[in-house]
Amino acid sequence: MWHEIDPIVRDWLDDQIKKQDRPNLTSLLQKLAVKIVDEITTLNAWAWRRRGYTPEHIVTVWAEEVHINQHGGWETEISLDPSGDPHYNDAQRNRERERIEILHELATTKHNCKVILMINERSQEQQAKGVASKALRRVLDDVEWHAEFPTGSRRGVLHRGPRPPTQPGASPEVDGDDIWAADETSTSSPRFPDQEMRDRVERAAVDHAMLEYASHGRVESVEDQNLGYDLDVIDHITGDIKYKVEVKGTAADEEVFYLTRNELRAAKEDPQRWRLAIVVHALENPDLRPYRVHEMERTFQMAPLVWHCSPKLD
Repeated sequence: MWHEIDPIVRDWLDDQIKKQDRPNLTSLLQKLAVKIVDEITTLNAWAWRRRGYTPEHIVTVWAEEVHINQHGGWETEISLDPSGDPHYNDAQRNRERERIEILHELATTKHNCKVILMINERSQEQQAKGVASKALRRVLDDVEWHAEFPTGSRRGVLHRGPRPPTQPGASPEVDGDDIWAADETSTSSPRFPDQEMRDRVERAAVDHAMLEYASHGRVESVEDQNLGYDLDVIDHITGDIKYKVEVKGTAADEEVFYLTRNELRAAKEDPQRWRLAIVVHALENPDLRPYRVHEMERTFQMAPLVWHCSPKLD
C-alpha cells in the first residue's frame, strides 16, 4: 500500500504518476513492444521477454519491496526458488516459474532489464493472512535495472541502474568455504588491542545496535547461543524474526572486522534476514552502519586470514 513504500520511492512514483495519463498494463506493454497473443495470459504475467530489443527482459516489482541501500541506490530482493505460497493456484505457479526463468537469464547473461513498478492495493498484513495481491497502479521506470547473485546463492538483488563495468583487477567473489576477514597485507589491517578493551568495544556496540533496532521490533540477544549472529529483531505483531543481526564494533571510524565461519554460514543460509551492523566510534558517539549480505560482499575486500589445521585421516 502507498504508506508502506519508502518515502524516496513514493515521491518518485508520485512525480511519475502526475506525468502519465493513468496507463493500463496493455498500453505499457505495447509501449515496450511486447507482443500480446493471449491477452489474459499476457496481462497476468509477472515478467516478459521482448525478442530483438535491448534490454530484452521486463520484470514487475512491488514498490513496497524496494529499499534504499546505504549508497542511496534502489534495490529489491529476488530469488530463483519458488515462494511455496500455499495460496497460489496453478496459473500463479506457472507465472512464478516463468518469472524465475527470466531472473535466471538475467543472472547468467549479466544483461539489464526494464522494470514496471506496481503499487499494491493490499497491505502487507492482509497478504500475510492470505489475501491476494492486487496492483492499484503501475509505473514504467525509464532507468534500466540489473540483477546480482552472490556466487553459489539462489537469492540475490535487483538493483536500479545499469550493471557497472567490471573493474580491472577486481577481486573475485569469495567461495563459500572461505573465512571472511580484512586483508592482512592492507595498511588497514586490524590490530589486536588488549582483551579488556575489545570487550568494552563489543559490549558498547551491541548495546547501541539494540537501541537502533528497537524501532524495527522487539530486540533479543542470542549472543550465547552460537547461531552466527548476535540479535534477533522480532516483529511486534506477528512474532516472526525480521532480522538476524551480527554486530561488529570498532572504537575508530575504520570499518575493519573479522567474520567467522559460523557467521558466514548464517549469512549464506538466510541472506534475506541476516544483517551486518558495524558500529564505529562505539565508545563515544556510536554510529551504526548496516549491510545486507550482498552489500557486505560488494563493499568489503574479503580474504581468508587463518586456517584450521588438523591431522589428515588415512
